[in-house]
Amino acid sequence: MQPGRRDSDPGRFRAAALLTRLTGAGATFHYEGGLHARVPEGRELACFTAWNEAWTMLPAGVEQIGTFRAAGGEASVVRDLDRDAAIGAFERRDERRAFVLVLGDRTPPIAPAEGWKITQTRRFDGGTLVTAER
Repeated sequence: MQPGRRDSDPGRFRAAALLTRLTGAGATFHYEGGLHARVPEGRELACFTAWNEAWTMLPAGVEQIGTFRAAGGEASVVRDLDRDAAIGAFERRDERRAFVLVLGDRTPPIAPAEGWKITQTRRFDGGTLVTAER
């Protein structure tokens, strides 16, 4: 990783992997050593490990359930969110379960919409992943 040229923050790699899973867009881990067919090590390995961890934080097939949207709007699982403390918030949900990704190092308290209950909160460098159920 080249600070200033390439991202070298494991937390941002984890958050990026979570976000691409929630959107259903899919993604590929890119790193400087990969340009030269080198196995990640050092800081690159830390970023790769964080990237891979994101795949274990959401259930298999999450990309195909329900809908993806920005959190905090009308019909959102998140009723209220401090936009000054969060870089962004996104959710994938169906009628019974939701996964909410709040990006930013200063994760604000999350107020669920009526009928939703937060069942799990997982904080990590760069954000928070919340699971909510009805």
